[in-house]
Amino acid sequence: MLVAIIISLLAGFTNVLGRTLNAKLTAATSQLCATLMNYVTGLVVSGLILLGLWQQLPPAAAEGLPPLWILLGGGALGVATVTLLNLTTHRISAFYLTLLTFVGQVFTGVIIDIILTKSFSWQNLLGGVLVSAGLAVNLAIDRRDGKGEVGA
Repeated sequence: MLVAIIISLLAGFTNVLGRTLNAKLTAATSQLCATLMNYVTGLVVSGLILLGLWQQLPPAAAEGLPPLWILLGGGALGVATVTLLNLTTHRISAFYLTLLTFVGQVFTGVIIDIILTKSFSWQNLLGGVLVSAGLAVNLAIDRRDGKGEVGA
């Protein structure tokens, strides 16, 4: 369990670090260039990991691959997400952006569950609503105390 916690923390750290680096690359080049570099880097790193693990994959692993439309749709959503994050990173603090990303993932997960599995999780919805409410309260307190700016 400790390994899972460490991996989760590292994933969150690399997420914020990557988002910040993408925003700096966007400022130095362009939105399109930063998004392209993000995906080229991700493709190369993922390809190297796949090549490194290829011999360890079970023979039936290829049978469990998702349909092409899921891969293409996920790629399109990924490009949209990276583009949106690159545009907003300079305007919103890392704290708020991380929470907004989390809330978006929770609500998107609820919608995907409804569409694909015809199931609904009140716990996930309630969690998203509570985090959203906490975010709104914290933002209101920041503005009341004169911090006013949402940006970093």
